[in-house]
Amino acid sequence: MLICVSIMGIYFISDRFNTMFGKIPFIFIKETIATWAFGISWLTIGETIYPEGEHYLVSGYKDIKQFVRSSFINSKNKHFS
Repeated sequence: MLICVSIMGIYFISDRFNTMFGKIPFIFIKETIATWAFGISWLTIGETIYPEGEHYLVSGYKDIKQFVRSSFINSKNKHFS
C-alpha cells in the first residue's frame, strides 16, 4: 500500500509518467491496488482469514448445534413424561 501511495506522489511530481502512460487511469489503478491491500491487511489482522485457534464461525456453529440438540432432547422428554 505504501508503495502505491509513493508511486502516486512521484506521478504528480513528474511529467514523465504522463508521457509514458498516456490516457491510462494510472491513479485509479494505484488507488484500487492500495484499497485492496488495506482490506486484506485488516481481514488478516482481524483474524478473519487466518485465525489463531478455532475460528469464530466454527465455534458459533458448535454452540448452535449444541443448543438445538439440547432443546430437541428437552422437548422429547416433555412429550413422553
